[in-house]
Amino acid sequence: MLIEFFGLPGTGKSTLSRMAADLLMDRGLIVDEMTYDLDHRRPRVQRQLAKLTHLLRYAAAHPCRTVSDLVRIAATRQATLLDLGKASFNWIFIASLASQRLASSRITFLDQGVAQALWSIGFAAQNRKPLDLLIANVEGQALRPDLVFHVRADFKRLRDRLA
Repeated sequence: MLIEFFGLPGTGKSTLSRMAADLLMDRGLIVDEMTYDLDHRRPRVQRQLAKLTHLLRYAAAHPCRTVSDLVRIAATRQATLLDLGKASFNWIFIASLASQRLASSRITFLDQGVAQALWSIGFAAQNRKPLDLLIANVEGQALRPDLVFHVRADFKRLRDRLA
């Protein structure tokens, strides 16, 4: 099962993900916290190298899907080349994690996942039609989470956490 925690930075996605994982593991379930482990338990350079490794493995295993997704992201006409690079890197990285849907006896948590990656692509998109194609991609069915928790917080809390 693939579960994603979605929300703005500072809303507590990682905190809630971590707490839920602990509760489920206490009940004997196997929980994999891929994005939490990468983002919170490694230094920045090591984290970026690990993400790049995931991305390259996925691209090598799924070259047609990767190129197709990159073409669709480029067609959204991101505001800057940097936005295009970040959105593409993030999407392919998340696709690499989400495609590793493990056995049904395992629960995979993403505190940054498919919905978050789509949101970041759409945020800087000047043309949103290709984004619809990316979402509707039949081959990408495995990328869709089984459950998405939308985590919210009021603006005062967000400001305090990000300060």
